[in-house]
Parts: sequence; structure tokens; C-alpha cells
Amino acid sequence: MNSSVPSSAPVLSARALRCAPGNPAIDFDLRPGTAVFVEESPDTLAPGAPRCLDFLLGLGIPDSAGCGEVLWRGHPWAGIPPDDASAARGECGVVPAGGGLLTNLDMDENAWLPSLWHRRKNAEEELARWAAFFGCAPLPQARAHAVSAGVRRRIAWTRAFAGNPALLVLEEAAEGASPTDRRLLLDACRRKLAEGAAIVWIAPALDPDVAEALALAPPDGNMAGRPGRTKSLSNGHRLS
Repeated sequence: MNSSVPSSAPVLSARALRCAPGNPAIDFDLRPGTAVFVEESPDTLAPGAPRCLDFLLGLGIPDSAGCGEVLWRGHPWAGIPPDDASAARGECGVVPAGGGLLTNLDMDENAWLPSLWHRRKNAEEELARWAAFFGCAPLPQARAHAVSAGVRRRIAWTRAFAGNPALLVLEEAAEGASPTDRRLLLDACRRKLAEGAAIVWIAPALDPDVAEALALAPPDGNMAGRPGRTKSLSNGHRLS
């Protein structure tokens, strides 16, 4: 796969993607330094069904005609060789719903796992930077049951934001967070956008503070006085 693409080219694209039967199609081109909102509620998914996050990361491929496709740097995930797809996912920071931390690993090991798997450069410095930012340094050498839910959540954020990701996929990342932690997460998103990362925010609804942080059009579509560098999707429809 040739990854030599202009820096302004889309990092991630969706073409008529339907994450679940009957859902409206999703279309977007997500470029560096921009964000997109995708509406999805776990309550609407069948047990065990692939989530939108799976399709966006190439972990699930739409399995029927007319369900669309997702492209990583202009290449459909379905056509990217497995080793190249794994390397591409190494450029992504992910917070799945619930955090995705493994209970059979200590919390510091959870934070280190993607960096070790993908052999990321400057991993120690990056993890230290974001653990300090999110207030969970030093990373606890303890299992999940010995760490508060708030700290576990901030460790999941640290794991995703470390490693200079080109793309952040945040699935209900602020769910259950305290107001202080929520502001911290959104400030981190602003910083990553300024550094050139792209962000997909997946949630049942687009909250006003998220719309402001990611420069997304709020649900009423009013972008007055805003930079307008990014677009949002609600039920797959672009907001002006």
C-alpha cells in the first residue's frame, strides 16, 4: 500500500456506510486537524453486532451490497493487506465504549500495550506527557479492581492520546466522566486537532460542549462566529 499522500488528503473516508441495517448512510472525508461526529447508540445495536467503530478501523467490513465502505488514506480497508492494516491501526488512538482496558493486566501495562505492539517511537515520553496531562501519573501498577473508575477512564484516554496518533476514534469517551475530567478530555481534543490529528466522536448525541471543542456544527446547525473547519454528521446527514 502506498501511503505517500499529501498531508491535506483525507485520513479516513466513509462512502455510503451503513453501520446497521436500516440506518441512514454515512459519508465524510476526514482530513488532518478536523473532526466528525457520528451518531450511534448502543441501545440500537443487536447483541454482538459490529459497531461503527469496528467498521471505521477496518475490524469489520460491511458484509452486504449497498452497505458502503471505509477508506484509510484513500484505500478501502477491505483491500489493505493484514500487516499493512495493522500498521495503519498503529496510527490510531482509540477509546472504545467502556474504556477497553484488560482486567488481567495492570493499569500501566494497559497503557503501554498499543505502544509496545506497534513499536511506537518515543513511547515513554508520550505516555508520561499524557498521563501527567490527564492526572493519572504515575501510571498505577495495579489491576482494575484496585483503581477508581475515574482513574481507569483517564488511563484509557492516556493510552489513546499517546503515540502521536493521526486519528482518534472516541466512542462515548466522556460517558460517566466528572465535569472536571470532561473538560480535560475536551481540552486534550482541542490540542490534538491543533497538532493535526483527526477525530471521530461517536455518541448517541452531540452535546454543545463537544460541538464547541471540536468546532463542529451544533445540532441546530448554527456555526455563526465559529471557525467552521470541521463538519458533523447526525444520522449520516451533513449539517451546514
